[in-house]
Amino acid sequence: MPARLSLVDGAYDTVVHFHGGPKLQEEALERARVSCVVVSVNVGVQSGPYGTAFHPASALPDLLDRVEKIVHETPGLAEAKRGRLALSAWSAGAASISAVLANGSGAHADAILLSDGLFTGYVDPKKKTLYTKGLEPVAAYVERAKRGEVLFVLTHTSIPTEGFPSMPETAGELLRLTALEKRAPASTRGPATSNVLYEAGEGRAFVTGYDGQTAADHISQIKTMHLVHFAKLREAWAPAR
Repeated sequence: MPARLSLVDGAYDTVVHFHGGPKLQEEALERARVSCVVVSVNVGVQSGPYGTAFHPASALPDLLDRVEKIVHETPGLAEAKRGRLALSAWSAGAASISAVLANGSGAHADAILLSDGLFTGYVDPKKKTLYTKGLEPVAAYVERAKRGEVLFVLTHTSIPTEGFPSMPETAGELLRLTALEKRAPASTRGPATSNVLYEAGEGRAFVTGYDGQTAADHISQIKTMHLVHFAKLREAWAPAR
């Protein structure tokens, strides 16, 4: 928790981030000027454990209950209420967000922020036909963001993959499912190390593709979340509740 946690109408906001050093998220949200409780979840380096850990519908509510207990044990916050909730992830951590959207426990989240992470499999690897059912809960959330009800932000690199769809493939399928069209970027130079290939968006749904194909480009995605994802969150959360 920041030294001075801002409350609005007696409520605190929470960002739960999946995958990545806690210090990175704490500093990123501070630099983005988002005053909130920051929860960092790390359960490995591959997507499987993240999806498994949050597959039960009780996992996210249990986590938020634990957070509330800690908040209430903090001097001056014994009566603080829960406010808005943002779920963010980098890389493998996106599997947790897919899981909570699929089981319904993440439906009340006010924002979903994905940094170079959104996964599915192939129905036919030879034809590279994607398994779309796993993307449908995310697509449903994007539709809500298009209507301005919630915030959705996705950025991705162009790193090639073997055995499973790459981010450009998965993001492309999500755009197809949600009828979001790619457009030329306002500037090809973005905050990450690679260049911007395209932008897509409507309402409060934003998708940006980068051309980077290296590990450094992948890491750059999480290191610039304060300039993209959390900056969008600050804008969305700026009005009073």
